[in-house]
Amino acid sequence: MAQALSGRDVPVRLLVRDESRAPAVGSAEVRAAAYEEVSSMRRALAGVDTVFMVAVGEDGRRLDLHADFLSAAVQADVRQVVYLSYLGSDASSAFAWNRDHALTEQLLHDLDLDHTVLRASHFDTTMLEFAVWGDITGPAGQGRVTPIARTDVADVVIGVLTDPHAHAGRTYELTGPEALTFDQVAEVVAQHRGAACRYHDVDDAAFRSRLRDLAVPDSLVSAWIDQYHQIRDGVFGTVSPHAEQLLGHPPLTLAASLATLDQ
Repeated sequence: MAQALSGRDVPVRLLVRDESRAPAVGSAEVRAAAYEEVSSMRRALAGVDTVFMVAVGEDGRRLDLHADFLSAAVQADVRQVVYLSYLGSDASSAFAWNRDHALTEQLLHDLDLDHTVLRASHFDTTMLEFAVWGDITGPAGQGRVTPIARTDVADVVIGVLTDPHAHAGRTYELTGPEALTFDQVAEVVAQHRGAACRYHDVDDAAFRSRLRDLAVPDSLVSAWIDQYHQIRDGVFGTVSPHAEQLLGHPPLTLAASLATLDQ
């Protein structure tokens, strides 16, 4: 994505934790800073007009880290933040990931920063992660997901960052073109892998026991159960037109996007 922006003559600055691991991207600048290091982050952001913000991963301090980063952005006089959020963002959600995204969106509003929110559905590769142990197992019932290709999300981000101020104040929901049950996802994954894959709808207790047998940490077990419940309850099951509108063409289906992974 940074390479594509650099190719469009958009000035790019990469913010990384470890400068030695930063990719070489055209004429892009590289600055090292961590989300929680407000003073060094403020210096790293100095002179930047628009920031693309990606959420911190699974971390109990996620919201504090987001607040630290955005505080640094305000102090550095950043004009606009483009934030990669999550479909179903909701401050009252039982799913911590959705709550954290919603509260981060609220923080952007409270800080009076110009911002664009991109609420992405599950990525195409996440469907493979659901099936990491062969079959897909979980308490999702016949709820549906709307997986979107990472490449389509990247192209949307590139388009927004190329003309960010045209998208200020907007919230977009980025989904693929299909709302699929996990039975259907399993069929696509099986075709992609050339091996059987089935969906097993189980209750919470059975799913929790399976994950513990696989040595998954308890904190992640609870998060995964909450995520399956959100799917079961229809939070991720509606196809949005926003990706097609922003891309100028239909987003890839799950089968088509997974096929590109082998190319």
